[in-house]
Amino acid sequence: MNISEYLALHRFAIEKQFEIVLEYQKRLKDATQAAELAKAEAQDRTVEYIEADADPDEIHTDRDRWVRFEFMNRANLASGAYQQKLIEIEQNLSGINQVCGLILQSAKQGVSAVHQASGWSMGRIVGTTETLGNVIRQARNQASHYEEGRPSQRVQDCFANLHADFNIPNDLTKNLARFVVFDVLGWQTYSQYESDMVANF
Repeated sequence: MNISEYLALHRFAIEKQFEIVLEYQKRLKDATQAAELAKAEAQDRTVEYIEADADPDEIHTDRDRWVRFEFMNRANLASGAYQQKLIEIEQNLSGINQVCGLILQSAKQGVSAVHQASGWSMGRIVGTTETLGNVIRQARNQASHYEEGRPSQRVQDCFANLHADFNIPNDLTKNLARFVVFDVLGWQTYSQYESDMVANF
């Protein structure tokens, strides 16, 4: 089997992975915009509450207390809405990382199927020192095992080089798949992924 045959065999699944990432990116954009609006709303309601709380005559009538409570309630609701949007942003980022990990897994399986162990030294140079084959392998390993907190020395070395060359995060306790797929490898679409795999393996 050559790499073109492998890609043809798995094209539908891998294309769908890129489509899911695109949908997550749209949702992330919407959630980010909504969070900005919710943050502004929360800040406005907080200002209202502070102003309502500042009673110039310091005589607190029942009406003053109810107005203060109403503005406090509005501020709390607005703050809660903002926090919810932040959660949505994290959920979308997590989803993008998960699917990018699957893309790296698909690439790793392709290289293994065609070249076995010799594939990891193959491919274009990524940055200044890493081969494409090794980046795929180590990034897949990092995405699959980051929660264990015990990255291998090869993963550590690879990501240290990618951090130096591309300024991507180097916290190996977090899933960094999206940074590798997009910022390091430049795989924004299936066609870019396919072209890179065919040209290098």
